[in-house]
Amino acid sequence: GDGGGGDGGGGGAAAASIDVPYDILVLATGVTDGFWKLGRPLATADWVQLRDELQGKIDAANTIAVVGAGLNGVQLALSLANLHAKKKVSLVIAGQTVCPRFNDKYQAVVEKMLKEADVDVVRNARVAKHDVPVCKSWSSGKLVHERSGDEVLDADLVLWCIGGTANTSFLPKQWLDERGHVKVDSSLVVQGETHVLALGDISSTEKMTNAPRSQVSKTAKVVAAIAAGKKPPAIKPSTAVNDRAIGYFSKQHKMKVIMINDSGKPNSIPMAIVYTYFRYSNGKALPLKEWEAV
Repeated sequence: GDGGGGDGGGGGAAAASIDVPYDILVLATGVTDGFWKLGRPLATADWVQLRDELQGKIDAANTIAVVGAGLNGVQLALSLANLHAKKKVSLVIAGQTVCPRFNDKYQAVVEKMLKEADVDVVRNARVAKHDVPVCKSWSSGKLVHERSGDEVLDADLVLWCIGGTANTSFLPKQWLDERGHVKVDSSLVVQGETHVLALGDISSTEKMTNAPRSQVSKTAKVVAAIAAGKKPPAIKPSTAVNDRAIGYFSKQHKMKVIMINDSGKPNSIPMAIVYTYFRYSNGKALPLKEWEAV
């Protein structure tokens, strides 16, 4: 159907729906950001205003708690600890390890970086939000354990790097787990299906591969096997650790991007490469001031 004649609740015409037949379907719709959670795009000026407001909160705080064990939380905690040596920075995580979706080598390198930056990692502390944060990203006060009701810590500023949502609400409910991720087998084939795959952050895999791009070539082999009527090959958990970079500010207040190689050794990336990537990754050149603001 064409969605009817209503405005879809958004002031414009409802999007038309179409049927697209397929032999094999690959889902890679990603997740919504776990920090800003604005649910809408912002103009550069609005981002700058939001950034300045948050910077004011950071400047005024003596103790800062970052909640979240993923890359967003780790990178933010590292940057804050290195940029603000006199502030106490804590990283509050629900489990025992940081970056739980990554392999042991990667986790070991990240743990060492956090220790060198004097970040206090508070483990096994699944916290309950105690108020509705501004922009759903920051708040202040005591962090209370979700189950026991015990206080985890008290901070002047709490930065929430959790709550990233898989973009799967349009999919059949039987495909999804309790977190909204797509349930897949060892071949990334959706459970209960034979010709539907899910890769990247929407899949329910844990430590299957380090990054979506490392799944692509492996998924292609699965697709080729299914198309040929063969049993799809299992995708082995990755032992490589160089698929994801960590970007943060160093103690010298310089931006650093670290790639971690297969031996667990971190290697810096020249900032010219980083700048070029961010400046041109959207297909057009951003003015330097605009890039720096974002």
